[in-house]
Amino acid sequence: MPPLTKEEIKQCKEAFDAFDEDRSGSIDLPNLKLILTKMGCPPSDVELHLMMAKVDRDSSQEMNFAEFLSQVAREQSLPKPEDADVDNREAFEAMGGASDLSEGAKIEKLTSFLEEFGLQVDLNEYEPK
Repeated sequence: MPPLTKEEIKQCKEAFDAFDEDRSGSIDLPNLKLILTKMGCPPSDVELHLMMAKVDRDSSQEMNFAEFLSQVAREQSLPKPEDADVDNREAFEAMGGASDLSEGAKIEKLTSFLEEFGLQVDLNEYEPK
């Protein structure tokens, strides 16, 4: 992943600070959506939750500036294919699966994600036999 330029980091910091209203050093989901929209990349709700799941290691539903920069760099380095396989892989990784597919998704992340969207799914039906 190529590093961000000084100008890109400056723009990211300005956007991040503008939405870190309480100056806590982190932003929540609604503020993240505002930032990305302001930067010309309005995410869907699903994309937003997937982004947060990728970087939110403590499940706080907040992102600090370092996590934000990491996400911006990751997004910029991704190819922009119309291919659904990339979306599926990103969703798999966001649920705790390994990018090389050596480890499966984490049931806790998947359950949390489903609950967040108000979806009722009995994951026991899908356990490997």
